[in-house]
Amino acid sequence: MIRYPIGIAVVLALASCAESVRLVAPTTGSAQQNPVTVTVELHQRARPSTFRATVEAPPNSGIANVDITSSFSPPPAPGQTSTASVTLPQQACPVGLPSCSHERTMRVEALMSPRQAFDVIGHGEPFRLAGSVTQPPPPGPAISLPSSINARTVHWGGSAALDV
Repeated sequence: MIRYPIGIAVVLALASCAESVRLVAPTTGSAQQNPVTVTVELHQRARPSTFRATVEAPPNSGIANVDITSSFSPPPAPGQTSTASVTLPQQACPVGLPSCSHERTMRVEALMSPRQAFDVIGHGEPFRLAGSVTQPPPPGPAISLPSSINARTVHWGGSAALDV
């Protein structure tokens, strides 16, 4: 039986561990505005047919997650970088705030070829997306009817005519 020191076993395990896809941009915690540029890099042993990219919506926002997998040009290929420019749904800013941003998470994943061990397949990176500023509704139309008569007395049940 051959015994290896624990340090060598950890180094061997980490050396065989690889990210199948790396999110180059947006970077963690960055502030983004629409359109958002997303750049990914696939590992040389990643299977492009299993690549998937999703932008998760803020919790309880009423906005759906967005699958941007088909937005990349060129399509992701092993050992290559690929970029997508996407316009994401924005959450409204609270009334009274001139600007705001909401945390979103970019999730990318791809499977490795079967011979690659210790693969990490899913990666989520939070970033901030500017919210859309809510504007107060425009004021309703104002109607003014000018008259040359300031006051008119009319008894109950009677009528009066006014020129406008």
